This record gives sequence, C-alpha cells and structure tokens, in this order.
Amino acid sequence: MEKQDGNKDKPRINSLTAFKVLALLAVFIWHCELLSYPDLGARACEILFICSGFCMLIIIAMLDFKGRFTKR
Repeated sequence: MEKQDGNKDKPRINSLTAFKVLALLAVFIWHCELLSYPDLGARACEILFICSGFCMLIIIAMLDFKGRFTKR
C-alpha cells in the first residue's frame, strides 16, 4: 500500500484503483452502447464488487477487537 502525498493517513493501493477505474469505464462504455459485447457491463460490475469487498476486508483487518483502528 502506498500513501498519498496530500493525505498521509489514508493508504491507497494504486493497482486496485486502476482496476476500479477500468471497470467503471467498461460499465460506462457498455451503457453508452459504444461497444456491444453482451457481458461487458456484467463482468465490469463483478470486478467492482470484488474490489469493494477487498477494500472492506482490508478495513476490517485494520480494526482491533474493540472496534478501534490499530496503528501499523
């Protein structure tokens, strides 16, 4: 995980951000009917759901048992 320059408290996984952007663009392109692949929108939504689930897993892993964030 890399930290952003402007906000040092929030780590960011750049490769995960890139996957989310590509998936969002694929959904947008599919809804605008620029490409008519039958499953493009559905597959891109699945990628977005997987990325979101991974982000939630990382956040939960950073919590300690009392519900507070741990310092790493």
